[in-house]
Amino acid sequence: MTQKDRLRNFFQSCPGQWIALTTILDMRISQYGSRILDLRREGMQIDNKVVKVVNGQKWTAFRYRPQVEQMEMFS
Repeated sequence: MTQKDRLRNFFQSCPGQWIALTTILDMRISQYGSRILDLRREGMQIDNKVVKVVNGQKWTAFRYRPQVEQMEMFS
């Protein structure tokens, strides 16, 4: 399973939830930004936001928002 596949499966397992970047880094996903871009290009809607800034460091989180027909599959 590729890193992109692992990341896709993880996002799909928790739709709508904000996932801290540290969680993604713990998964040992190298070049996570490129993997997320790949998933976005495949049609996944993945949002990102800065959660907080501590001592000048930004903490980022990501959220997968499935389309309506995909949400029905998770119900």
